[in-house]
Amino acid sequence: MKIKIVDGFEIRNTLDPNFCAIEDSQSQTYVPKGELWLEKSYLAEKDRIVQSFLADRKLKTELGAEKYGAFVRRRITDAAKKTAGIKTEPFKIKPLGKSSGFKIFLVSGREVRAKLDPDFFLGGHNLIYDYVPKNEIWIDDAQDGREIKYTLLHELHEAKLMEKGTSYDNAHDFSLATEKAARRNDGFGHYPKDSGF
Repeated sequence: MKIKIVDGFEIRNTLDPNFCAIEDSQSQTYVPKGELWLEKSYLAEKDRIVQSFLADRKLKTELGAEKYGAFVRRRITDAAKKTAGIKTEPFKIKPLGKSSGFKIFLVSGREVRAKLDPDFFLGGHNLIYDYVPKNEIWIDDAQDGREIKYTLLHELHEAKLMEKGTSYDNAHDFSLATEKAARRNDGFGHYPKDSGF
């Protein structure tokens, strides 16, 4: 499989706001068959990320989508059990503030991926990732710095909706729409279905 290094910021602004650090044609139809797209912001972790992605791809094929989904949820729960006995401060680089009852932290994404969850990219909150302490949002420091604003907007919007009982899938979709609107308003976002594109 050919590994292509791509600009994730550009992809999320013009093609797919849901692009997540590493993708192939099975996960995203716009990736050509035989290619694996890795975001350049994660290049320092290339070997580990690619190995983990390919191992998960193989496991998903062997288990099927439903059993694989259960496996991923169990992996997140196991990571939460690891953090139950330890302090999460070592993952935190600095506080980024508070919003809507959530404490926001810039975290070492590399350390989170190495020690807790190989699938942690961009950001997350405790309503999805059991290992993130209650009422916290973690922002991955490995991402392009221009992304942080949009990642935070997405995660905060998603967490607030989920607190009100919205399912993850729906909250994620609504948050992607909010994120796209912000990218457009800032002059970055231009998507294929936008008029005049």
